[in-house]
Amino acid sequence: MITVLDRPATTAAPSGDLFYQCLLGQADVRTVGWIEARGAKVGARVEVKGEAGLWDVLAVYSPPQDIRWLRDKQAIDRAGLPSLRGKKRR
Repeated sequence: MITVLDRPATTAAPSGDLFYQCLLGQADVRTVGWIEARGAKVGARVEVKGEAGLWDVLAVYSPPQDIRWLRDKQAIDRAGLPSLRGKKRR
């Protein structure tokens, strides 16, 4: 879950920007997602597309990755899930 991955890599973030995998919390719900470095600070509050309210950044994991690495990983992950094969990004 990161908002940047539903936009083309060229418009999602400037080249060289890094993303961190973070533990996010909202009330008693926890999830993990990749967020831009500028929001990847414990205690920060971030907006998650498709979710109401703000999420608290509870932990930040290393190493950071760039948008191209995340795009490649997303393509590999989706290729391994038959239910997602053939679906195009909007």
